Amino acid sequence: MGRSHAAVVQILGSPLVAVLMLLFILNTAYHMWIGMQEIILDYVHDELLKFLSLLGNTFFVFAVALASVFAIPQALVRGLVMAGNGKGNGAPAVNGKAYPITDQHL
Repeated sequence: MGRSHAAVVQILGSPLVAVLMLLFILNTAYHMWIGMQEIILDYVHDELLKFLSLLGNTFFVFAVALASVFAIPQALVRGLVMAGNGKGNGAPAVNGKAYPITDQHL
């Protein structure tokens, strides 16, 4: 905690961290889907409402997982550019000016 956005993007830009984060996201999404499915099956008794709830649960989990998984390659690319592996110089650029990554607490 207490890190800047640029520092977090740089950390998530590591390929190893990106793969671990991807596995964590997929595992969490699956756990969320199974958990809500069990709650719906146990406590929703109307068949139509149960079907609609299960359908909504599946779509919601899929949307959350897709959005989260889509963010990983973006962080990876940004982290590689910031680390100097692309066109960057190791620091985030804003309006063409590079700013170093610092861990100053506000």
